[in-house]
Amino acid sequence: MSTVDRVAANVLGMENLTSVLEIENRFLSLLMTNTHFSINYEYPTPPAVVQVGGLHCVPSKHLPEELESFVNGSGDDGFIIVSFGVKVFGFILKNADVPDGIRRLFLSTFARLTQRVIFKGEDDSKIKDDDHIPPNVKLMSWMPQVDLLGHPKIRLFITHCGLNSKQEAVYNGVPFIALPVFADQPINAQKAHDDGYAIRLDWDNLMEEILYDAIQRILFDPRPRYARRMKQVSALMRDQIESPMDRAIWVVFFRYFSE
Repeated sequence: MSTVDRVAANVLGMENLTSVLEIENRFLSLLMTNTHFSINYEYPTPPAVVQVGGLHCVPSKHLPEELESFVNGSGDDGFIIVSFGVKVFGFILKNADVPDGIRRLFLSTFARLTQRVIFKGEDDSKIKDDDHIPPNVKLMSWMPQVDLLGHPKIRLFITHCGLNSKQEAVYNGVPFIALPVFADQPINAQKAHDDGYAIRLDWDNLMEEILYDAIQRILFDPRPRYARRMKQVSALMRDQIESPMDRAIWVVFFRYFSE
């Protein structure tokens, strides 16, 4: 917590801030957590702790015309999206920070697929001259992830498994491949892997055949276990009396402000 206090003081440009622990001990009467029992490990909570996981998950909107044309062009094969988070995680796919082999590993793997792939993290201007961009791959520096995950032609999500991305995938019932980096991502990925609706891979031993095999297992499992299990977990996440947003509003304004 002392580290959190230092970062807060630095970001806010303020000295003598009340510490997080002091705030918790003296003033805390409500804690809303970005968790839900369907995708997080279960734990007992007192009445002051309210789970509102998936608060940002909403039905998808129409895609921009160019993007809609690209995904609809995938036909029955559908499409895959690849995203490793917002700018704080962007270093994974920046040319300056990642060996050329990693980037080319992804591109050569995608070239073997019949699905179309939307790959967030780089655009054409950042690709080196000797890189080959397969015709089924679209590079984007930003994409409407929630709307793509809710599209009827989505088949698979490749992600760093940050909690928000995991919630969006489960909300929309899209199985995924997780390549976690740090913080909560490894435990998010492991839980999804253990629960049977995702495959966890590791950057340290990532090879083209390993990635390709994981994609094939999710897309073409004859049972199909990953899609079926994801459908079950998604139903659990959605089966709530009220939405997480309504729950958050109620607990803040009616439980506390009415006192």
